[in-house]
This record gives sequence, C-alpha cells and structure tokens, in this order.
Amino acid sequence: RAALEALAQTREATASRRAALGKQEEKLRGAEAAHTAQLAQLKALERELARKPDLEQQLAELQTGEQAARAEQEAAQAALAKLEFDPQAHANARQQREAVAAALSEAKLALERHRGELKAHAGKLEAKQAELERVERAQAQIGDAEAELERFGLLEQLLKGFRSHITSRIAPTLAAHTSRRLAQLTDGRYTQVEIDGSDYSLKVFDGVEAHSLDRFSGGEADAFSLALRLSISQLLSERAGTEMGLVVLDEVLGSQDELRQRRVLEGLERMARSVGQVILVTHIESVKDHLPHVWELVLDEERGTVLREL
Repeated sequence: RAALEALAQTREATASRRAALGKQEEKLRGAEAAHTAQLAQLKALERELARKPDLEQQLAELQTGEQAARAEQEAAQAALAKLEFDPQAHANARQQREAVAAALSEAKLALERHRGELKAHAGKLEAKQAELERVERAQAQIGDAEAELERFGLLEQLLKGFRSHITSRIAPTLAAHTSRRLAQLTDGRYTQVEIDGSDYSLKVFDGVEAHSLDRFSGGEADAFSLALRLSISQLLSERAGTEMGLVVLDEVLGSQDELRQRRVLEGLERMARSVGQVILVTHIESVKDHLPHVWELVLDEERGTVLREL
C-alpha cells in the first residue's frame, strides 16, 4: 500500500513537471515567434538602410528643385510686381470676357436664326415669283382667249347673217316642197304652208289664213311635220345633185286615226312614184292590207330574229 501511494505521488509529480514543461515550451515558441518578427524587422531595416544613399540623393535633388522653385517663384513675384498685377482687375476682365463670349454666342445664334428666316423668305419670294409668272401667263392666255372669243363672236355674227341669208332664200323653196308633200299626205285637205326663215317654224293654211301647229290635232301636226321632214330631205338631195331614191319612215302612223292613216298611206304611195321606194316601219296590224309589200320581223327559237315576207 505504501508503494502504491508512493507511485501515485510520483505520477502526480510527473504530471506537474509535464505541465510545467508544456508552459515553458509555449513560452519558448512565443519567444521564437517574437524573435522571428524582430529578425524580419531587422532585415527590413537593413534594406531601408541599404537604400539610404539613394534616398539621400533623392533628398538632395528635391532640395535642389525646391531651391530652384523658390528662385522661380521669387522671379515670378518680382516680374508680377513689375507688371503691377491687380487680381480684382483680372477677375473683372475675366467676367467681361465671359460676358463678351456669351454675347458673341447669342449673336451667332441670332445670325443663324436670321439666316434661316432669310432662306425661308427667299423660298416664299421664289414661290410668289413663280405664282406671279403663272398669273402673267394666265393673263396672257386670257387675253388670247378673249381675242379668240371676239373673233368667234364676229364669226358667229357672220354665220348668223349668212344663215339668215340662206334661210331666207331656202324658206320659199322649202315651203313649196312641203306644200306639195302635204297635199299628197292629206289627199288635198291641206295644200299650202308657210315657213319662217329665221327658225323654220311651220304654219299651215286652213282656208285663207295660216295657223301654227298648236291649232291642229296631234295627228294633223304629226302629218305636217312629216311633210316638212320629207321636203327637207328632198331639198338636201337636190342641192347635193342626187335623187332621193329611198325614204324610210319609222312609226309615223301611231298618232293618226284610221281615216288619216289611209290618207297618209295613199299620199306615201303617190310619193313613191316620184321618190322610188318608201319603207314604212310600224306595229299597226291594220295597215298591212293597204301596202303592196309587207315584211314581218319574227323571233325564231333557232335562228333568232328573222325577216319574212307576208
């Protein structure tokens, strides 16, 4: 038992010594780290110390430069003193220069605006000039047109005079032709007409007095107009040196009563002896029995419109 206690004490003493040795080891490590740091600082100082000649040379150069700068400053101050430089006057001059520069810039802008306005006015002036030239050309054209219109007016007056002269000469001849045609168409009921040479208006004698067409019935007026148209055609043929060998009449019997239809047909038959051939187009079925030759237009389903003789 005593041996065990001694052994335990020995173990405790060993542990204490180990702990003490550990602390000493830590102190030694700390001292070593401090020594390493000091060694690094020492090396840095050695490097800085090695740069001392260069630094001394740079310092000397800086001192020399400083002296030169001071000399230049003193020379500049002396020169400035000779110039009698006034900072306030310099500031005022700078302000004036800036004001002049601003005014110059504004003047340049105004000049550009004026140039733009001048260009715009020049364009308007050119447009006005072109418009004025167009107006002058139009006025010249109007003058030419007025002169031409005046010539046409004179020509119209001459033509009217010539027409009046011609109609005054033709009207009696046309009246004679119309009277003969009317006598044929009315079987002698009306034998004399009167034609106004200014407008070719027709008047028909009923007895000894001439009357305008509105006095007569519609059928009679149509017969009078037919006689006038036939006479005009005949007169034109005679003036052209040809014969009126063919007369085509389209629906001239529609306004006539049955008695007047027969009279018109008889008159056309008598006229055919002098004309040569008269073709009458009509839809009145009752007149075909009074005509020597009759053709009819019929619709054929295969051939379309077909003309056939009855």
